[in-house]
Amino acid sequence: MLGRRLNRAWIVTILSAAILTAGGVTSLAQSQSATSGQKVVYNLDPMHASIYFRIQHLGVSYVYGRFNTMSGRIDLASDGKTLAGLKITVKTASVDTGVNKRDEHLRKPDFFDAGQYPQIVFESHSVAPVEGQPDTYTVAGTMTLHGVSKPLTVTLKKVGQAMTPGPDGKERVGFATEFTIKRSDYGMDKMVGPVGDDVDMMVSFEAVKAEAAQP
Repeated sequence: MLGRRLNRAWIVTILSAAILTAGGVTSLAQSQSATSGQKVVYNLDPMHASIYFRIQHLGVSYVYGRFNTMSGRIDLASDGKTLAGLKITVKTASVDTGVNKRDEHLRKPDFFDAGQYPQIVFESHSVAPVEGQPDTYTVAGTMTLHGVSKPLTVTLKKVGQAMTPGPDGKERVGFATEFTIKRSDYGMDKMVGPVGDDVDMMVSFEAVKAEAAQP
């Protein structure tokens, strides 16, 4: 009888330990999963962001331009260093080639049709590190331009990450990329020929770490 009682006691003890251990492992796994899912949010600094483009004119030269107004959000992974995602929004009417008459034409339906399509948006869907190239990422997403949304993949390089000198002490991160699109793919096919179809884009921006957590 005593032996049976001891055996039952040992069985209860072992089962209890197993349940507690399993519960601890589950809780730990849930905790790690929650932590790994957290993102560190940075807001684009429009004063230190540039979006330039160039396009051929008559096949003999390039005309350069830029967009002056933009906003965005950059997400880093929970380690605070690895790119996890981004969304950039550009005000179409802010197009600027340095010639007012040309800029007014670009804002009209012949080209950007800024009244109908006030924003250009790029939003990432996936981010993957480029093997053998530190701080470089393949970013796949969707670009919406002139009312047309199309997949776009770019290579984004992290230029640097540091605390801002001075009393504000804000943390910043910066990225840059260059890529080419065809404007006709987005329904902007007016004057293709005299004005090039390929548009070379040059993008560089800084983003400042958000003070409070954002969803």
